[in-house]
Amino acid sequence: MGKLKRASRSRNARLNPLGYKRKESSEEALKSSSKDVSQFSPVLNNLKSPSVSEKLKAITTLSVYIHNEDIRKFLLKEKVISLAFEHCFCDDLSLVSETLDFLKCLLIEEGPGIGKYCWRLKIWSNIENYLSSLESFFERAVTGSENSGDAPVKENNITAFQGYAENMISFIIVLAVGSEEMFNNVTANIDNVLAFVSKLINWNIISQGYSNDLFNCFLEFLFEFSTESRDFIEKLSESPDVQINSILDFLQTDRQNSNILGKVYGDGIRFNYYEGIGQIEHKDEASLFILNSTIKHITSIDLNNLRSAQPETVKQSNGGDLSKSLKQLNNTRNESEALSVGIDVITSIFEYLSYDESGAEERIVLSPDLENHILNSVFPCLDELLDFASKSDESFFLASKIVNCFNNLSWLFLSCEHIPTMWFNSCLKLWDSVIFVSGKTEDIEIHRDCLNVLWALSKCLGGTISSKVSDDMVQSMISKCQSIIRESQGDLEFVLCSVGFLGTVALHINNIEVTRTISSFLLALTYEFIGNKNLKNNINQIDIILESLNSIYDIFGDKSYSYDYEIFVKEDYISKLESLYPEVKRMYKTIDKNKHRHLKLKAEETYINLERFIKYKKQERQ
Repeated sequence: MGKLKRASRSRNARLNPLGYKRKESSEEALKSSSKDVSQFSPVLNNLKSPSVSEKLKAITTLSVYIHNEDIRKFLLKEKVISLAFEHCFCDDLSLVSETLDFLKCLLIEEGPGIGKYCWRLKIWSNIENYLSSLESFFERAVTGSENSGDAPVKENNITAFQGYAENMISFIIVLAVGSEEMFNNVTANIDNVLAFVSKLINWNIISQGYSNDLFNCFLEFLFEFSTESRDFIEKLSESPDVQINSILDFLQTDRQNSNILGKVYGDGIRFNYYEGIGQIEHKDEASLFILNSTIKHITSIDLNNLRSAQPETVKQSNGGDLSKSLKQLNNTRNESEALSVGIDVITSIFEYLSYDESGAEERIVLSPDLENHILNSVFPCLDELLDFASKSDESFFLASKIVNCFNNLSWLFLSCEHIPTMWFNSCLKLWDSVIFVSGKTEDIEIHRDCLNVLWALSKCLGGTISSKVSDDMVQSMISKCQSIIRESQGDLEFVLCSVGFLGTVALHINNIEVTRTISSFLLALTYEFIGNKNLKNNINQIDIILESLNSIYDIFGDKSYSYDYEIFVKEDYISKLESLYPEVKRMYKTIDKNKHRHLKLKAEETYINLERFIKYKKQERQ
């Protein structure tokens, strides 16, 4: 069976030209090449300056240029991280804030290795110190005596505080979502940060004291950590400071009407909280409520505005127009992020509905209201979004996320006790849309995700796919798999999806030569991997063997199939499968049931069925 996909919920996964609020880099900054990097030596030296203002200017400059790969490599070679830790973490909130923003940008560009290095340099001690100073600043300058009677001073203090707090929380999120190890490290030390966030959220609910940008940053924090950690959800439920219902109620007030991003984060937090505490008796009802809310929020976004709003508009503006353009760009970024988060929430709901908590592996029965809402509201919305995203380079990042969402929906309906008639018609349209997305990119991960959807759709459509699948498509896919196998570090998950898809095609294509080609490929794959002496340590290869054999059982399941005699009998598949049997049994015995319980069960079923299948095929024509 195909794989349900976890939503790509991390901030890194949602980065896009509109949604990523990086510092606006100049054309020169982005185009600077390796011949220019020496000019940054003085900037690095300024990090050692005794002057805080010089350090601040230097770290801000580096943040602007960090997106250039040549410059970034030079800075890393010159130990910019160590310099920043040694000279920029101090008592000055502005300098520490900009340093955290710089490190966040570096993390996003370079990946989790930077986060692990920062952790070894005791980044969390610096965050704890900064947090303490930030709380003091809030008590003194935002809510205390320093702002009394002077509106401009109060406004300036709040503006400064918002920047300080947002940079810290954003850095913590990016640091944590980079890897499981870093997430566990951060979560184990998160209590003081959670208390700070909770306090600020509660203060904002009462006073509306700061911007929605900071409020949304706090909501993102709750969303990201509750997405990945049930322990974090328990912290939320047990903390007297965190009132989830108060947050959700506040998002429904008139003051939050235009805050679509905040509302979608609220939907995600509500779902994570519900899923985390495991209230399965109202599963369909809760899923319907959250789906309805999320769809309502993301359909309120004008896609035409997203099409027309580009960062270049800001660069061409000045004066009052510049202020207006910056505000429009920020709104567009928030709406783009809202779409991304909303798709993640819907993807997670489909995954949740597909999971049987009882372990009985019974067919799923969706309530009529939920089924109708998915078909009549959710599918049309996602279909429109996929059409929008697949035709725009700036929004193409959304297309891959929507494909994952459709993947979970497709496998959900296949797991249902009955497949809705309306879904069959939707499958045909979705097939064409997914093919279009796949043709727009060379990204192997997107190709794999698209193929996973086609696998599910082909199982649903049956013989209808004969008009959708060409000989060239089959040959191209097999060639790609063979190329991947030749590469020791190739994407074997793509091969696994191909096996599942091609096995379904072979059964329904009504073309003996195509079925012959596919079945021969599946058998060759099995021989290819079964002889691997290190097979027990390669789970993907084992999965491919099992899926290949199960596909062969399906393809040749009955002698009445028009191709059965021509291929299975004439090419003596019985002897080939008999030669594989001892190797398949040996493979099964090497799988560690404690580490890979589901794979062990699947392997046991496959090898037992192999013996039965051989016996059945021998007797079938007697």
